[in-house]
Formats: sequence, C-alpha cells, structure tokens
Amino acid sequence: MPPHSCEIHAEDRTFRIRGPEPGGLRGAATNPPTQKLEGEIQIKGNEPFPTVMLETAGHDTWELVGMPMDEARALAGRRVKVQGTVIRAPGPGVFLPSVRVIGTPGTPGTP
Repeated sequence: MPPHSCEIHAEDRTFRIRGPEPGGLRGAATNPPTQKLEGEIQIKGNEPFPTVMLETAGHDTWELVGMPMDEARALAGRRVKVQGTVIRAPGPGVFLPSVRVIGTPGTPGTP
C-alpha cells in the first residue's frame, strides 16, 4: 500500500492529504461477521458499569453488547442462544471478545 502524501498549494491556500487509493482497501470489513453462540448468561462487575457476558460450554467468554440489563438479569444463570455481529473477535491480545446482540436471546430448543 503506498504511503500517504501531502500537498500544499500556497497560491490558492489549499492543503490536501492523500491516502491510499480505494482499491488499496480491499479486504476491509464491510460486512462484519455474525456469530451464533450458546451458553450461560452472566453479569460481571458492579454498578454503574456491569458487563453482560455469555460463557459457552467450552468455557469461552464473550461480552454481549447491546443487551438490555433488565433482560440480562432475567436470564442470568440460564442457558441461551445468542446471535450477534462480532465487534472484537477472539485472538492474540484480545482479553474479552464481544458481539453486538441481534434480536432477543432464546433458550436452547427454540428457533
């Protein structure tokens, strides 16, 4: 990918920064991946900043972003199915992967 360039035009007092050409952005995330998860809803932390999380059977933990706290409290300790858009995928240097919840979590055995 070519480096950024800078142009300054004193005669018309313009300043322009050029970045890589649009073709250089191929592979950029235009449609974030979705993830289906099944596990137990947990609420970690204290007010005013509790975090809603889901622990899978394999003991992987995901943060559930966008899930209303009252809904999470009603489901705490229960196994649910969740679908969401991946915000932070698991990988090196990622402490807590997270998904933005799509819809309402359902209990296993429901569509």
